[in-house]
Amino acid sequence: MNTKFKVIIIGFFLSFNSGVFVRGSEIDLHKLCLDARDYSGCLEANKSIPPSNQSIPNKNKTNFYSFQTLKKSQFTDCEENQIQRLCSLPPLKRNALLFAPIDESRINFDTNLVHALKKGKSWFWNIEQKAVNCRTSQLQTRKLSSSADEIELNNWKTLTDISNREILKRCPEKVGYKVVNEYFEMNFNNIEKKGNINIFPIFDKKDRKFAEAHLNCQEKTYAIKRNGKLSKLNPIDPEHSFYVRVCKID
Repeated sequence: MNTKFKVIIIGFFLSFNSGVFVRGSEIDLHKLCLDARDYSGCLEANKSIPPSNQSIPNKNKTNFYSFQTLKKSQFTDCEENQIQRLCSLPPLKRNALLFAPIDESRINFDTNLVHALKKGKSWFWNIEQKAVNCRTSQLQTRKLSSSADEIELNNWKTLTDISNREILKRCPEKVGYKVVNEYFEMNFNNIEKKGNINIFPIFDKKDRKFAEAHLNCQEKTYAIKRNGKLSKLNPIDPEHSFYVRVCKID
């Protein structure tokens, strides 16, 4: 039985279990997990999501990193030959955006600005993004192109299959989250500011529970809030990708 057919059967069972309709929370959960790689695992990990008529915490909000928000001036590390100039983001920013979630199935792998040259002058440009498709285990690419005064976002194209397990381990369990290490996933696209404190959701993969990170960019400290209790403050390296992503990227 193929995966798609299994998902349809499971969804039918959820909707008509014992001859009655399921609660709104179960419908929401089914929708959340419908496209997950591991449907059953997604149901188990998210079974505590509240019903749709209750206030859903910000941890369930899914905003994604878009390379369309980048400016050409941000690509400062350049190499040039006779036909093109290839520019990358500065190392700290490039590392901070590595494996950032792009959509429900892809995470960022690399983003570059390419100027096509004609007689040594810029002719047209592309912002080229490579991404890991976590559902298909493929490396894919797309371009934001400027040609003849028109800007066009091309569709995704597959470059190759991915067999490197270390790369595939960076695929998050939670939609919109980024894997920062073997213990945590963090949602950098859902940051709430309270004074100097940046608060954003994290998922503890060991305890299978959500928590909050409280990061002070000025003091360069952070704490973790679990079950309503805030941990002690810990120092953080300002070059750590965690700090750069929250405090140095607009």
